[in-house]
Order: sequence, then structure tokens, then C-alpha cells
Amino acid sequence: MKLLKDFVYYIVKFFELVVQYMQKNIPIIMGRYLLGLGCALVASNSFSILANFKNEEKFKLSTLIIKYGESDGSIVGISLIALGLSIFGYILIKSEFSENCILIHHCGMPGMNTNIDPKNALPQQIRLLGKSAKIKVLFEHKWETPGELINWLKTSIESKLSDLKSNNIPLFYAGLAPVPELFCIGEFLSSRQGCRFLDWNRDSENWNLIEGVDDREKLVIEYEIIDNSLKSLSLVLSFSAEVSMIQLPLECQKNIIIVRLENDARRDSLDSKDKQDRIGRELYNLISNFRGKYPKLKTVNLFMASQASFCVHFGRCYSRTVHPRIRIYNFDGNLNRYTYYFELIDEGIKKTEL
Repeated sequence: MKLLKDFVYYIVKFFELVVQYMQKNIPIIMGRYLLGLGCALVASNSFSILANFKNEEKFKLSTLIIKYGESDGSIVGISLIALGLSIFGYILIKSEFSENCILIHHCGMPGMNTNIDPKNALPQQIRLLGKSAKIKVLFEHKWETPGELINWLKTSIESKLSDLKSNNIPLFYAGLAPVPELFCIGEFLSSRQGCRFLDWNRDSENWNLIEGVDDREKLVIEYEIIDNSLKSLSLVLSFSAEVSMIQLPLECQKNIIIVRLENDARRDSLDSKDKQDRIGRELYNLISNFRGKYPKLKTVNLFMASQASFCVHFGRCYSRTVHPRIRIYNFDGNLNRYTYYFELIDEGIKKTEL
């Protein structure tokens, strides 16, 4: 009777735990809970039997084993441990055969180490419960036009989704590439929900998933507008480094809006998913109001110094139907000047050399 009561009690506790962690990975939580509970029962029961065994005149190992095996607590504890181990065994077997996410590994800069796999930075439940369907983009790929890369990615993602027979597979992007390329990839990915980003950590020389807490750092916006009847303006985002105004192309050195973080530009300044989401919303609203403030505005020239993940995220925030036409400029550190820009036009993406 006591054994039945214990069993009912632990079943109730188990379902309470399921409700509490409904948004988390249930098999892993379940396995941990059963293992922990089973070990606790076995350990507590062992101390109880050993304490009572002190009164025995003779110590016999066989007698101790019999007493232990007859204990209700031991039976329940060992059963729970066996069940927990079975769940983890099922997880490991399943993970050998199933793919449960798409991972885009974009090596878009010369000299990048292409052998460091970003999959180790994926969330634990993704790594434990399956494999990633990988799409790898190498710098050596030479695209005739900017749109070719986007079309290739689109085809690759659709092919993976078809293989996986699901449209609800999460997508992870780990990449380093020129800012215009990152922005355009972000705009392409804007239609996909549940997209997460990884950044390259120069100190540890590894990939990190963007998560963490928003520190609520504010944006500082400076307006250097000469003429409200302007047809183009320059939007300068200085997040990871200060953008030099004198290095902008001459035609872009007037009518400038500068956006900074209140604690100044620094490396990995946007290392939180929540912070990137908030800053992205604020920039979306800023650009959305341009047409109301400047009725003749046709083009926004974007100069951006930020970590790669936010370049992609900002691209996801851009809307061709809501915002003015945008040009995203690329700065070449070796030449110390801007060398080209991508322009998002109705027909696709146009590249212009400077």
C-alpha cells in the first residue's frame, strides 16, 4: 500500500514539473528528474538500512543485500533510475538519425578558419536531440550578382525543408561577410520565424549564440540635416567602432543622421538577443518616419559598423514596402575607403562599384 502511495505521489510531482517546464525540452527535463529522484530515493534508503543494521550482531553482506532488495524505497528508486536512463538512451539513439534544425555556416571573408563548426554553440536541446542540416557558404564561391547568393540560399533552405518534411524547423545563421552581404541575407531571412544568430568571438576563437540579458543601453541620435527637401540622406550606425565622417563618399557627407550607443562604440556591444530586438525596433521606427519628415526623400545611404549578427538582424528589420530605398556601403579596411554598395531595388539587388 505504501509503495502505491509513493508511486502516485511521484506521478503527480512529475506532471507538475511537466506543466512548469512546458516551454522547455520535456525529454531532457524528464530524464534528469527521474534520475535525480531515483538516486535520492536509493541513497536515503541505503542510509536507513545501514543505520538499522547496526543492531545486528553479525554483519553479513548477503543479509544486507536481501534487506535492501526488499525495501519499497529501493525498488521505486531503482525503477526510476532505469526509466531515466532509458529516456536518455532513446534521446541518444534518436539524435544519431534525426535532423532538427538548419544551420547556415557563412564563411564570407578571406582567410577565415572554415574548420571550426558552429554547431557546438547551438542550444543544448538542439545538440542533444538531433543533428543540424548544414548549409555552408565559402568565400571561394564567386557570385556573378548579389542576388545569386540569395537565390542559392533560398534554394538550399527549401531543399533542406523538403528533405526534413517540415516548415517549422528552426534556422541558425553563423556568418562573417561584408556588411552589404549580411544586410541582404537578413532581409531575405525576414520572412522566416524563429531565426537565431551566432557571432564569432575573436578572443575565444569560437562561435557564440546570441542570447543574454538586455542592459537597456539607450541610443543617442544626432541630426546633421542641412536641407529638409533632401532627396537622400546618410544613416550612420556606430556600434562596434566609430564611423569616420570624412571617409564617407563626398556625395554622402551632408544630411547625416548619426546613431550611437550611449556608452560609445565597442566590440560586441550588442551581445544580447533582447537588446538586438529592441535596437532593431527603434531603428525600424526611425526609418519609418523619414518619409513623413522629408517628403522628397528617395534614398537612404547606410554606413554601418556593427557585429555581424546585428547586420543580419537589421536587414530583417528593413521593409521595402515601408521604408525608402536603401544603399548599404562596404568599407575596405585594406584600402581604407568605401569600395562599393548594394542597392535594394524592385528587381532585386544592384551592386555599384565606387
